[in-house]
Amino acid sequence: AIKQAQAALDFARANTSQRSAYQANLQALRAAVTAAQAGLQNAQSQLSDTVLRSTINGFVTARYADPGSVVTAGAPIVSVQSEKQVYVTVPIPEEISHSIRIGQAASASFDALPGQKFEGKITELNPAADPQSRQFTLRLTLANAQNLIKPGMFGRVNFETDRISSAVVVPREAVKPGKKGATVTVIDDSGTAHVRNVQTGAQDTLGIQIVNGVQGGEKVVILTLAPVQEGKKVKIAPNASPAEGASPGPNGGKPAAP
Repeated sequence: AIKQAQAALDFARANTSQRSAYQANLQALRAAVTAAQAGLQNAQSQLSDTVLRSTINGFVTARYADPGSVVTAGAPIVSVQSEKQVYVTVPIPEEISHSIRIGQAASASFDALPGQKFEGKITELNPAADPQSRQFTLRLTLANAQNLIKPGMFGRVNFETDRISSAVVVPREAVKPGKKGATVTVIDDSGTAHVRNVQTGAQDTLGIQIVNGVQGGEKVVILTLAPVQEGKKVKIAPNASPAEGASPGPNGGKPAAP
């Protein structure tokens, strides 16, 4: 029994001397587990790269690569655009650029959406003019919850640059340029034509403000084949609409709008 116990003791002491070898083997196994976990993470990362994910919700508007093709890193695959909010880029002349500000309200209409007007605000204004056109560029942001406005549409933008109270406005056709300045032909109550020099003010695509020379409610000639001379008698055509008017022939007259 003593010899057997001594042998068992010697065997235990021998195993104890191999502890460092066991620990080294355990560390190697742990390192192998760590390497396997890193390989798994790398494989999972490569798998995630096979799925294209967009950072925004929207619609694919263009595809630059076909399925199965090989692309380089950084090359565009598809174009995704969010249509919940769109913007319109508008050039403006430098003479009115000082009247535009960020946050100013404006409206836009589109040829593809007749009869509809979309309200928005100016969100960007380029502080420098284009060196070629000498015009500034602004962006009008529009809400597009129903996805009616599509990228690439042609639109027209209206915004207010100034407000003038009680202005006298005549159609653009009523103002005639001349050597002595702008003139307007006015028809008095007796049907006599009077050519007046006028001072113009603000204007838009429809009318021109008359600062001096024409009073609100007076009739002005807007269309004529031959110039209406000073003092010439003019007869207003019967059943003429307001857009037509006084004429000694194919002329037109229209009251100046206050």
